[in-house]
Amino acid sequence: MATYRKRIEDLFKEKKHIFSLKDTQKESFIDWVLQRHTRLRARDKKWITKHPEAKQSLPEAKEYFEAVFDALKNSNGKDFYTGSPLNWLISFNQDNVKEEDCKTNVRQERITFDHVNGRVLAKLKFVMCAGKTNDAKNDLIQKEFLDLCESVLKHHGYTVSAPSGLSSEE
Repeated sequence: MATYRKRIEDLFKEKKHIFSLKDTQKESFIDWVLQRHTRLRARDKKWITKHPEAKQSLPEAKEYFEAVFDALKNSNGKDFYTGSPLNWLISFNQDNVKEEDCKTNVRQERITFDHVNGRVLAKLKFVMCAGKTNDAKNDLIQKEFLDLCESVLKHHGYTVSAPSGLSSEE
């Protein structure tokens, strides 16, 4: 089996055009991916410690890597929830980002991995989205988040319906 690094290198070659990355950003991309899965696991470990009533065990590091890798592999370079393009410039080309843009946009536009199933770690699955989307979703599971979005839209006079062929229960 290929090492984590080799798998990420192969993914970079496959997806760099989707993520609008240059060959010179390969090492930054690899480092970023390797940091993401360890940081997500560390954050979940801290959460489990603070919430013993949840009675959850922490998945292995390999499971976090696979979940992050799958999110990247399945991403089309867009926020999973909004469809907006993800801003890779902030993560990989900060030298060319204006200081005033960093102060206002980095937190909201940073690329994050969202726990699709909230903090149900036995069903570890991530999707990629912008920081502002992830902040809005917080620890909700996907259905709860979509229900919340629907409530907000309806409150403001919008009509919401499921995509063709899907029921609102799916």
